[in-house]
Amino acid sequence: MKYASFMMGAYFAITGLGNKLAGEIGEAAEKLGAMEVFTAVTIFCIVFGLLLLLFVKKLKALSHGAEEETPQDIVEVEA
Repeated sequence: MKYASFMMGAYFAITGLGNKLAGEIGEAAEKLGAMEVFTAVTIFCIVFGLLLLLFVKKLKALSHGAEEETPQDIVEVEA
């Protein structure tokens, strides 16, 4: 029950933070203009994507083979 309660709290906290960020971006769009805001969002996404590509091997190692499981393997474990 503690885990489910934590997950619900985390969901609502992240949703609230996302809404706050959306409001801040909207406010910046009014001040700076849409082109500057969307350019900044594009640059952020490109940089974040490059960082993910840089760390993909480490991320796969941290997953401990989770991507190699098939749905059939999961059903066999549950049974």
